[in-house]
Amino acid sequence: MTTDVVDNANDSTLRVINFAQDTFLKAYSAITSRVPSVLTPSWMLPDPERSREAIERAFDFQAQLLESRKAFALGLLEAGTRASEDDEPKKATAAAKK
Repeated sequence: MTTDVVDNANDSTLRVINFAQDTFLKAYSAITSRVPSVLTPSWMLPDPERSREAIERAFDFQAQLLESRKAFALGLLEAGTRASEDDEPKKATAAAKK
């Protein structure tokens, strides 16, 4: 049940974020299509290829970082699970001695 609640919350959050981003992108596109490019000095315009490359590198790094953090979290879970399994025989031995 908790998993369903978290999944639903995550889905709702993604829908809201995507809606906000899509709305902003449509508004930004509408505005930029009405502003003549001759009014913007060339030194203020980003180089699209360099910008795209920088964005790709940044998101590749974030994807690698997210995978690393996921592996770490799963490793912690695994280590904690093994530790509690290792404690079971000790608890049973201690209970038998009493």
